[in-house]
Amino acid sequence: MNRIGLRLLSALMALSGAVGAPTATFELPEFSALAIFSGLAALASAAPAALADPEIDDAGLNQASNLAQHKNYHAAYHRFRLMAEKGCPYSQCALGIMHQKGIGAKKNARQAAYWYEKSARQGHPDAAHRLALMHLTDEGIKRDVEKGAEWLEKAAQQGVVEAKYELGKLDITERSEKALAEGRAWLQEAASQGFKKAEELIAQVPDIPTAPSNGKTTTVEKGLVGLQHSWTGYADLAKTLDSISAQASK
Repeated sequence: MNRIGLRLLSALMALSGAVGAPTATFELPEFSALAIFSGLAALASAAPAALADPEIDDAGLNQASNLAQHKNYHAAYHRFRLMAEKGCPYSQCALGIMHQKGIGAKKNARQAAYWYEKSARQGHPDAAHRLALMHLTDEGIKRDVEKGAEWLEKAAQQGVVEAKYELGKLDITERSEKALAEGRAWLQEAASQGFKKAEELIAQVPDIPTAPSNGKTTTVEKGLVGLQHSWTGYADLAKTLDSISAQASK
C-alpha cells in the first residue's frame, strides 16, 4: 500500500471509532462502519500510479519531460521535484531552469542557483554553465566573477562550447593579465568547434599569446555520459524550457 493509502487508513480508523459510538440522536449500525472502512481501504490501495513517487530512470524522466512539453508545467515541476530530492542531477537542473524562468513555479533566482549547484556538483555540465552565467550577470544573486569562472571552467572541461567561449572572453576582459593566454586558448577551442563568436573575438585580440590546450574537445552529450545515469532526453527538455517565457506558464 502506498503512502496515500496509509494516510487514508489512519484517518478512517479514527473515523470508524468515532462513528461507531452512540449519540443522543443517531447510532450508525456496526456493519455500516466496517463496510465503509473496508471499501475505502481498497480504494486507497488502488490509488493511481501517477500519484506515486516517480522512479529515477528514463521512463520517469521522460514522463516528467512530456508533461512540460504538453504545457502541464505544474505537474512537471512536481515530478521533477520528487526526483531532484532523491538526487537526480537532470531533475535538479530542470528545477533550476523552471525557477529561473518562472515555469510551473514561482520565479526565484536563489532557488534556481540552489538547484543548479546541486546538479553541477554531481557533474552536470549544463547546470554548471547556467550557474556560472547567474554569477556573472548578477541575476538575482550577488555577482561573483571568480565563482563564475570556476563553474565556467568545469562546464568547459566537460565540452560545453558556449562555456569555453564565455570563459575565454572573461579571461581576456575581466581577469588578470596572467589569464590572457589561457583565455585565447579557450577561445581557440571554441572556434575549432565552429563557434563563430569565438572566431570573431580572436580576430580582435591577435597579439595575445596562446597557452596549451585547457580542456577536452568533447560534446555536451559525451559529458553527460559521465553522470551516474545517462538520459538522452535532457537536450530536448532544456530546449523546451528555454523556449518558454515566464508569462506563458501562468
